[in-house]
Amino acid sequence: MFEPGKKIKITDITDGTSNTILVVEAGDPIPWAKPGDFPYDPKKPLQKLALPGVEDFVNAALCDGSVRMLNMKTLTEKTLRAAITRDGGEVLGSDW
Repeated sequence: MFEPGKKIKITDITDGTSNTILVVEAGDPIPWAKPGDFPYDPKKPLQKLALPGVEDFVNAALCDGSVRMLNMKTLTEKTLRAAITRDGGEVLGSDW
């Protein structure tokens, strides 16, 4: 969603605010008052997403303010990657 050194406006979310992940729970827990970045590189493997003690589901806050529970067993990597980008023009799969 964010790029270092770039100011992002809501109009920059051309994939749609309900189709773009803003915040997601990631594998390694960190203190809640010190959020970390989810490094995303389309050419590298995705970082593991998981709730502490729960491997199959994670919560994701979307840019429209809604929260969606993602089923990591059925969500394809292609759909997850499409939801991570804000302006890639990808269509989310039926597993979304």
